[in-house]
Amino acid sequence: MMPSRGGLRLSVFAMTCAAGLAAASSASANDVVLWACHGPTGKALGAGPFGGAAEYGTGCGVDGTALAAGGVFSQSFGLVVRPGVVLKRVSLLRGASGLDTENRYSATYEGAEFDGSSTDVSGAVSAPIADTGNLKGGFVKFATTRAGTGVSVQRVGLTVADTTPPAGTGGIANHTNGSVAVAVWINDTGVGLDHADLYVDDAYYDGIRFSDNCADMTPGDGVVDLPIENSCPAHVERSIDLDTSRFADGEHRVTVKVYDAAGNATDYIRNAVTEIGNHPNLGSNTATLSIGSGNAAGQNGSAGSGGGTGGVAGASATSCASPKLSMELSQKPLKISKGVPVLKYGKRYRFRGHLTCVVKGKRHSAPVKTPIELFNTIGKKTYRKSGATVRSKGAITLVLAYKSSRTLVFRYTNADGRRSQVKLKVKVTRRSR
Repeated sequence: MMPSRGGLRLSVFAMTCAAGLAAASSASANDVVLWACHGPTGKALGAGPFGGAAEYGTGCGVDGTALAAGGVFSQSFGLVVRPGVVLKRVSLLRGASGLDTENRYSATYEGAEFDGSSTDVSGAVSAPIADTGNLKGGFVKFATTRAGTGVSVQRVGLTVADTTPPAGTGGIANHTNGSVAVAVWINDTGVGLDHADLYVDDAYYDGIRFSDNCADMTPGDGVVDLPIENSCPAHVERSIDLDTSRFADGEHRVTVKVYDAAGNATDYIRNAVTEIGNHPNLGSNTATLSIGSGNAAGQNGSAGSGGGTGGVAGASATSCASPKLSMELSQKPLKISKGVPVLKYGKRYRFRGHLTCVVKGKRHSAPVKTPIELFNTIGKKTYRKSGATVRSKGAITLVLAYKSSRTLVFRYTNADGRRSQVKLKVKVTRRSR
């Protein structure tokens, strides 16, 4: 299962961050046993992994600890091991009767037999897989030479090794006043993703689990047991809300650790320096977003704006006191590279924002038609571009398309010369991803 995809929010409201991203760090992971039909203690897991194989007895839908309690009968059925893991062992609870030299029972992995017999068998067998040094996901097959032989399999446990930690890029984005959404966009090539933990100044703050069906069936015994059909996701796009009002204004360090189901961990965000400013000095209203680095000379972009009606009583487009500007990239980019959004060459992207002013001691949306300036910094030179005007309820919208990397500067300056601005670095590529 995969979470729904939302628009990117890279905005700032009295906050500056410089994030150190996606450095894998961790440690020894556990082997994982993926169980089919019944779990390690006989818990029923259902017959789904066996496809169209026929159940016998009470089947895979109820708990059982012995072959007589139910299982699967079939001439042939198989289980697929996910790519990105190494299969080390297959644990079987199976029985077979009516076998002879011309009618064998066999279990194979990618065509190589690891368990087989031409005489009647019963009970548990734990057979190692021959290690070729390059084993990845493959197909485990159980079969007999011909139909009609009494072969039953109740419990199958595939022990796999997963030593690759999750990988991805991350950043800190403004969510609402006083709250910051810490983005988690991460992938895993092994058994799947389990949970993420958020730390502020090295103290645990909060965490999220990625799936309800990705939990160890036997916690506390040192072995991770999962159904072979689980919902540990291979890709996650989620966020953790950080209530900045719980912390003093100033710089704080944020770390996010992401774990897969095998216990591999990645410092997805490591000690990102975040400046919290819930009580800014109204005499200085500059909010800057600057994550990553590296701009190259390029060509001009294009901009669009919209009009509207409405405004704040007692204010005009040139009398916005104590201005406060926020802007965001409201469409998902191709990716995030070292904390910088990567845009497709020549594609139009929507940027949205909001401007507020102080009127009679209270903060309100800026008046309609208040002008917002746009500047592009390419290398050491800054160019003024056409901007936008504020629409109803202080809303700002620009649609921009670029053919080279640059820093965008959104700026408002009032009649008293007070300025509020937001900077956003973007990279541009011709590649599709």
